[in-house]
Amino acid sequence: MKKLLNFTLLFLLFSSIAYAGTVTLAWDTMPAGQVWTKVIAYERIGTSPYTYTKVGETPTVVPPVAPVSTLSFQAAIGTHTYIVRSSNSQSESPDSNSVQGIILAVPSSPTTITITITVP
Repeated sequence: MKKLLNFTLLFLLFSSIAYAGTVTLAWDTMPAGQVWTKVIAYERIGTSPYTYTKVGETPTVVPPVAPVSTLSFQAAIGTHTYIVRSSNSQSESPDSNSVQGIILAVPSSPTTITITITVP
């Protein structure tokens, strides 16, 4: 039983390694009559008050071409809240609705396994 317990503890130690995740945000295309040159994504980590940090933006386009409607980037483990804002050459829009995601740790495979068989 003691050797089985050692194996279990070894497995638990190796299974707690953390990984980051890829976040992809998507939004509706530019409505007719509006002029956007790009869309900018902002992120808030954890439960901090309204403190967003820019995490990416679409390539700038020349109207009437609309910016792409998705943006992907890497994020660390934790709780993340995202907003996007459309932008033209003069200013940014108000915040979009917010979306929240939780990136969890993914266990890795154990690197060493030892099995001991005891015959009475």
